[in-house]
Amino acid sequence: MHRNLSTHVSPLRADTRRLLGSWMLGHVWLFTITGAALNKFARELGTPDDGFGILAAMPYLGTLLQLPASYLIDGRGVRRRILFIIVMTISRMSWVVMAIIPWLTPPEMQAQWLVLAAMMFVAWSAHNMGAVAWTSWMADLVPSRIRGRLFGTCARYTQPVVLIAALGVGYVIDVAEVVQATRPGIMLQVTIALLALGGLIGTLGVGPYRRIREPERTNAHDIPWLHSLRKPLRDRNFRRYVGMNFTLTLAFGFMGQYIWLYMFDVGLMKAWVANMILVVLPRFVHMYSYGVWGHPIDKLGCKPVIITAIVLMGVSPIGWFMVGQPDATIRWSGFAIAMLGIFAWPGFEIGGLNMILAISRDREEGGSACVVINSIVTAVAGVLSGLLSFFIVGRLQHLDMILPLWDMRFTYHAVLLALSMCLRWATLPWALSLHEPTAGRAALHEHQRILQRPPGADDAHARRRPRRPLDLAIE
Repeated sequence: MHRNLSTHVSPLRADTRRLLGSWMLGHVWLFTITGAALNKFARELGTPDDGFGILAAMPYLGTLLQLPASYLIDGRGVRRRILFIIVMTISRMSWVVMAIIPWLTPPEMQAQWLVLAAMMFVAWSAHNMGAVAWTSWMADLVPSRIRGRLFGTCARYTQPVVLIAALGVGYVIDVAEVVQATRPGIMLQVTIALLALGGLIGTLGVGPYRRIREPERTNAHDIPWLHSLRKPLRDRNFRRYVGMNFTLTLAFGFMGQYIWLYMFDVGLMKAWVANMILVVLPRFVHMYSYGVWGHPIDKLGCKPVIITAIVLMGVSPIGWFMVGQPDATIRWSGFAIAMLGIFAWPGFEIGGLNMILAISRDREEGGSACVVINSIVTAVAGVLSGLLSFFIVGRLQHLDMILPLWDMRFTYHAVLLALSMCLRWATLPWALSLHEPTAGRAALHEHQRILQRPPGADDAHARRRPRRPLDLAIE
């Protein structure tokens, strides 16, 4: 029967429009509170160089809260919509609380950055609990036939938001750097405003979820959840997969904070340039490379792609070391090498996702437990990575020399980059020892087909719909 789409909006289409609006506000929040703004704010609170290792560990430590969140949802049947709204509101508002730390603590307090670290733990813990609820919720809400197209559309529409937010924050910080010479304390005021604004915008982004439906669940609540977590660990191939992710997270964990310090303290970059190199350009590279890696995975399998991606990521720390040098030629050459790792990351991510899907399919009774255990192990590795950098920087923070042969500045940042490179290469034996399951191959191909399918080319239903990205009415 014909429907007048101008006067009738299906519940699913209304939900997806709200989802897009929330997604965009969430990206404004994310790219306002991270990167240059957080780094400069932490500096203004007196965070020492080794203290940034503790800050780097907080997001990973917060990931451990995915475990109780999974139990509440799958084991106790807590409503995902309610859990998401509560914990995500706490997460976003925590950044507002962080912004007023200078007023919440005594002026003479010398360790305000420890309060910042504690609030970051609260914020990321709540965020990770909400991520578990969101994933389970969206899996039931959005039909699989349009899931890839919907989230691809959301990701595409947020690219201008990321560009404006990242470069805008960088520009404001650069202006504050100039004014700081005549008005001491202006940098603290500016970063306070940025974090508070980001937290408030992020909180507004949670609001649309109050009007998004939560489909009823049919599974029972009393699941032997804790007992099921032990089953995947009996699988040697799964242990190898987890070992690979553990080692790679050790290599990446501390880089999230120290690469910013390297760009500012050694590379002497302006904030907008650092945001461009570390935030904006990698996202545009990912937009292209996610599509590039899909076909090799379908044709060759996950394991060859994972190995290739690890090799490319293994050389990228050399490029980042060159990016921080004063010579322009060395910088641009280094940036080209560093882009290899950025280009390779989606290949590792998609290949690893399909690998764990295949392992989970082989273990029907413990499939979801594989994802939970992998998250826990990755979180532990991230915490250890931050602590490792804390101890290394505490002993080498005064290292500053010029390499005689290449006339390059060598600081503790270079030691961390070298450590990261060694750990990335140490991931390779784990990947080489993996056995790629063959069960469920057709399902994996279908999963890749959905992910790589361009908007509007979904199926016969897509050809009958209007050509608006979010017109996702159910036939």
